[in-house]
Amino acid sequence: MTLTGSIPAATFPTVSIIIPVYNSERTLKECLSSIAKQDFPKQLVEVIVVDGGSTDSTLQIAKEMPDVKIASNKLRTGEAGKAVGARLARNEILAFVDSDNILDSSLWLQKMTAPFSEATIVASEPLYFTHRPEDPAVTRYCALIGANDPLTVYIGNYDRYSYLKKQWTQVPVRQKDSGQYLSIELSGEILPTFGANGFLVLRKLVQGSGFRSFLFDVDFVQSLTAISGLKIAKVKLGITHLSPPE
Repeated sequence: MTLTGSIPAATFPTVSIIIPVYNSERTLKECLSSIAKQDFPKQLVEVIVVDGGSTDSTLQIAKEMPDVKIASNKLRTGEAGKAVGARLARNEILAFVDSDNILDSSLWLQKMTAPFSEATIVASEPLYFTHRPEDPAVTRYCALIGANDPLTVYIGNYDRYSYLKKQWTQVPVRQKDSGQYLSIELSGEILPTFGANGFLVLRKLVQGSGFRSFLFDVDFVQSLTAISGLKIAKVKLGITHLSPPE
């Protein structure tokens, strides 16, 4: 990782990237490679791969990448893996990245952490799923509709920009366009499905939320609505979410 121009490391927050895995050999190398290419001070980032007992080459791939910490997840599920990673993390911001995610540019981490300079912003996630011509048809289709499940588009509770609907959600939200991101107020009984595929959040809020063996993203975000004035940034960039093989 290299530092952009002459920007001092003190300008950036520290980040713990948490990646739950289980037999993720198909996608993990590309995921980790996109993290390694980030134009962000290396000393401010830790990468924690939390393995749920993989029997393929997942662990070997993780071990071949420099500076990757590997932890064990005896309960095996992704939610349990997030909980393990959140307990181990030591940095200011936790970045939950799935093993089938690819960060879409070398400036991804810079842009995703930038909104945290606003006092009321406590989390961020990408506004788009990245559409890459080389990806399989299902991955490209999901990127364009803004959802992994077409049903969520028709009921209106999706969470990425849909080129079909020309908006990122149909759930009523209070939002402000702040230029590089949308500032979303956390309020109301119904929220968009925040929390997966590249979700960054302040560690102190996660570790203070009382989670135990599992960290369910939608439940955690819902709990934040109890704290008045908190906001999530929908940053105007993408993340690739690779669908299962067709």
